[in-house]
Amino acid sequence: MFELAEQSVSIDKNEYNRRLNELRTTLFNTQLKLIEEKIPVLILIDGMPGAGRGELINLLNEWMDSKHIKNRTFWKLSGETKQKPEYWRYWNVIPARSEIGLFFGGWYQAAAKRFLNGKSSEIQFEKEMNTAVRFEKTLSEDGMLIIKLWLHLSGDNYHKILKKRGGKTDPLSGDKHNSRISCSNILKAYEKAIRITDTAAARWYIIDSHNANQRNIAVLELLISVISNAIKQKKDKQQEAQSELVSPLPEHVLSKVNLDQKIEGDYNKLLKKYKEAINCLTLKAYEKGISTVILFEGWDAAGKGGAIRRLTSAIDARIRQTIQIAAPTDEERARHYLWRFWRHIPQAGHVTIYDRSWYGRVLVERVEKLASVAEFSRAFEEINHFESQLVEGGCLLIKFWMHISQDEQLRRFKQREELEWKNYKITSEDWRNREKAEDYFAATDDMLVRTSTEIAPWRIIPANDKHYARIEIMRIVCNELKRVLKTKR
Repeated sequence: MFELAEQSVSIDKNEYNRRLNELRTTLFNTQLKLIEEKIPVLILIDGMPGAGRGELINLLNEWMDSKHIKNRTFWKLSGETKQKPEYWRYWNVIPARSEIGLFFGGWYQAAAKRFLNGKSSEIQFEKEMNTAVRFEKTLSEDGMLIIKLWLHLSGDNYHKILKKRGGKTDPLSGDKHNSRISCSNILKAYEKAIRITDTAAARWYIIDSHNANQRNIAVLELLISVISNAIKQKKDKQQEAQSELVSPLPEHVLSKVNLDQKIEGDYNKLLKKYKEAINCLTLKAYEKGISTVILFEGWDAAGKGGAIRRLTSAIDARIRQTIQIAAPTDEERARHYLWRFWRHIPQAGHVTIYDRSWYGRVLVERVEKLASVAEFSRAFEEINHFESQLVEGGCLLIKFWMHISQDEQLRRFKQREELEWKNYKITSEDWRNREKAEDYFAATDDMLVRTSTEIAPWRIIPANDKHYARIEIMRIVCNELKRVLKTKR
């Protein structure tokens, strides 16, 4: 694989200067077209120590309009980063539409260091590479152009550069020669990584970097070609048909829910009991560094707000936050829909409660045709992968769907109109959504079946009786906290 990159021919200084001026102008103009088309670009630069990764990033900032470039490095883990799932730090800085993100190493550098230093096995390394494939595919399918550059050095050139450095360490990246890790081991690790992660969604390009001028010309030509092709593809792409929804799976989950369930026992006593238990358990989870995400979905007027208020009153306000999800802002629309949810993932020991969530992509956005068929169809897999990363990162995830009958919803809507202090809860949008109840039922059934997994199951709460629903939610949260505390001693 790498041997082919070592076959390139050097370029003389005069020819280099002539071509550099031409290519810089072309690249700058190509970037302007990129901005017009609102295409986000992620350029990941990795390679052998001493191959000029930092130098290349500086040059790219000089060659293009740096106002639209975001430079990202991941050398040091901050306290907050250590307390979040690994990909939180990458999701947090993905470029917006029209931006170019220059990533120094990124997820590859972190995984390779663990593997080369003996902190992860070959099987674990392959698993991490497959996680990278899934991440890149998710971004690519949302319209991001991903270009991955490996700046290559042969063994001889690698050792020549190290000798020239005189054993000095890069003051920023911390790169230095480690006698325990040979050039052949680095190349062996990255050859495996590149073979697994070189996909149609995110191609690797190997650039011979023994000569800086030759490297620069090769990168300029490559970026112009790949970005121009992406712009052309976007212009040529036909608009996706929106004529029909994906057929829901046949289980009809909601129709099987018994909505007649009533609370057994004294509501106030049970509420007090579970509040005290949850308060104690969340503090223990805080001490053990276990984060918790609890999300609420359900019909309008199903009682999500009331259930959330009872739950939050049981958790110390210093370790929890409640996030109410509304229509995305301009900043959020400029990125993948999961970006805004990754930003609010709780740090170790903290609790985040979502009043509505990422499931809007497969519910509201699907029914209201705010997301294309392709977008909401692939969202099921994207959401399952997102949730698996949360759980594997040590997070307790609890998902509630609050279910009421259409008759009970109508009764509550009318009550909200009649009671002055509840008027603010009812809007014209609530009535409009009710008219689309059949479409929402089909979308919800589909969602529940496709995204209820072993590690992140849905808990469907019969909520015609508000007291029953609130106590059932408190009971489940209490039991789940006990379960994870028991497994993490």
